[in-house]
Amino acid sequence: MRHVARKHIAIKLGSIAGWASAVALAAGICTAGVAQSTVQSRAVRLSIVEGQVRLSHLGASGNERSLTDDAVANTPLFEGTGIQTGDDGRAEIQFEDGSIARIPPDSVLTLSVLRPGQTDLFLNSGLGYFELKSAGDSTTGPMKVHFGTSVAASTASAVFRVKLDEAPGEIAVFDGGLHVDGQNGAGADLRGGESAKLDSFSIAESIEPDSWDAWNSDRDQALNAASGSTTAATSGMPNSADPAWGDLNQSGNWYDVPGEGQVWSPYEASDSSWDPYGDGYWADTPGYGYTWVSGESWGYMPYQCGLWNWYGGFGWGWAPGGCRTWWGGGGRLWAVNVGRFPGGWRAPVRPPRPRGIGRPEPGRGVIRPAAPIISVRRQGPPVDGVLPLRDRKTPVNIAGSTIAPMRPVNNRPVYNHQPAQFGRFQAGGAPTHTQQPGQRFEGGNRPVYTPNPGSNSGPAGTSHMRVAPGVGVRSAPPAAPRSAPPPAPRMSAPPPMPRMSAPPSAPHMSAPPAGHR
Repeated sequence: MRHVARKHIAIKLGSIAGWASAVALAAGICTAGVAQSTVQSRAVRLSIVEGQVRLSHLGASGNERSLTDDAVANTPLFEGTGIQTGDDGRAEIQFEDGSIARIPPDSVLTLSVLRPGQTDLFLNSGLGYFELKSAGDSTTGPMKVHFGTSVAASTASAVFRVKLDEAPGEIAVFDGGLHVDGQNGAGADLRGGESAKLDSFSIAESIEPDSWDAWNSDRDQALNAASGSTTAATSGMPNSADPAWGDLNQSGNWYDVPGEGQVWSPYEASDSSWDPYGDGYWADTPGYGYTWVSGESWGYMPYQCGLWNWYGGFGWGWAPGGCRTWWGGGGRLWAVNVGRFPGGWRAPVRPPRPRGIGRPEPGRGVIRPAAPIISVRRQGPPVDGVLPLRDRKTPVNIAGSTIAPMRPVNNRPVYNHQPAQFGRFQAGGAPTHTQQPGQRFEGGNRPVYTPNPGSNSGPAGTSHMRVAPGVGVRSAPPAAPRSAPPPAPRMSAPPPMPRMSAPPSAPHMSAPPAGHR
């Protein structure tokens, strides 16, 4: 069986600005007249980290800054962030409208534009999976995926894969509809079950499987399971399709508390020693300095907005309110989001940013070293009494009221292990489905795909299936995500990271006031 190793593509640092301009012109993107001072920032979630995942940030001046060699899950990612996986790394990024981007080992993806109404991703190298909402269904505007001199945009909600590590590259659409523009007017409209090489864009009515398709399928099943626990509490929240809400529904209970509104409490909070800031990391965030990244598997949304409160006799609960994120414009600052707390509780101490961070190395356009990630492990103060267990049925007393947990508004999806169905679109956009051998469509809100085990062998006994490192043809990589390594603070410069290709039209957030540091 043939093993294909992914190779990084290095870009000379001195030519980064000119290269970015050339790519932007080729993609037909104009950045003139953008008022940086009026741009409101967005952030998206680094939801899965397995193996080594590096983060860097391309600033407005064109300098690339290494953020960390050991990224942690739940990190908020801002415009200009590059995500690079090592030879054992995997990463998933979740967007507010429910869109997903995933990269397996030896791949680089850049969040080149991340603004209200506009999202542009750039797959610099390797392989990428993307699940995009149609422009009409997205709450954050249309999303485009750039690769080389091509750009893909969904004409309907689309699930597709881009492979750049085997020339000339290939794009395959598993479901939905996709329009691809290439160089010199080349391009194609692809539907579910179709693929095309990136040099000719000639369409094939088949998809060659890849060994990493199984990992993608496993992640879709996990998201389907989480979406089956949705309650009315999250269905009315801003960006309710964000998978981060699904993690909360699956990992704790929602209560409708008189005078308090919706309150969520994780199952762990029945332990009186549990502390919402007891397990996590301090990670350097571009423009803000050190901010908290939770080590809990569900720990994204409850640390970006709302307030944690302590309720006597019940314990910790999180009230999202309107869920206005701390980065959501208006000059807001990051802060520990705790309102009421038990006696003896102390807020975690935010570390100062190390000196020397952000200074350019002489003769290079790279800013190093990265600020170290600082691990935090602690417990809450002793509390008298026993806190009630959290389960789906038992009422509890919160703020003087006896309240039953809110029930899911839809049942957990029942998976249908029938052959997969790829979407075909009739006139008027109504989807029909044609079964493809060896593939399946799972219940829930997301299509789930697996490769056809009978299509691994090519002519003369050769194999067209690429085997991912340490993974068999049909074996999925380990599914348990690594929340984060507990790295010792490291002040020396990390090993050089292959340079991110400059993304097309990468406007950046305006620098925050000095008080943000």
